[in-house]
Amino acid sequence: MEVRNIPSFGEPFLLQELVEPSQWMQSSISVLGRLDQHDTGHCRARLVEPKSQASLTVDTTLVEPFDARIGSLFHFIGEMKPGDMDKESAMVLAARIVRSCDGLDLTMYEKALKAQRDYLKSREDS
Repeated sequence: MEVRNIPSFGEPFLLQELVEPSQWMQSSISVLGRLDQHDTGHCRARLVEPKSQASLTVDTTLVEPFDARIGSLFHFIGEMKPGDMDKESAMVLAARIVRSCDGLDLTMYEKALKAQRDYLKSREDS
């Protein structure tokens, strides 16, 4: 039996890996970042990665209202889509899931993500 209309789980990425977000167009992604800006009127937020200064604009239409605290760490899952060309971002993450991740050790998260990727690659290679 084929299951339909189940959203993808979102492939995990680090913000600094989304240098060219257009290559992920219509892909389901999962990303962590610090909330830098939040505009409830336009349902837009901006995530930043403090070390690399990478950023990503997020369309929060489907997740509003959420407890958006500037500077807090958030995890978003959604699909990449074209942004507003007249705005600052050509690509936007259309979020469908959001959760606060304050207290998460980002260094350990990055190590765990690398270990998972290495393991999955080794399974593909064998």
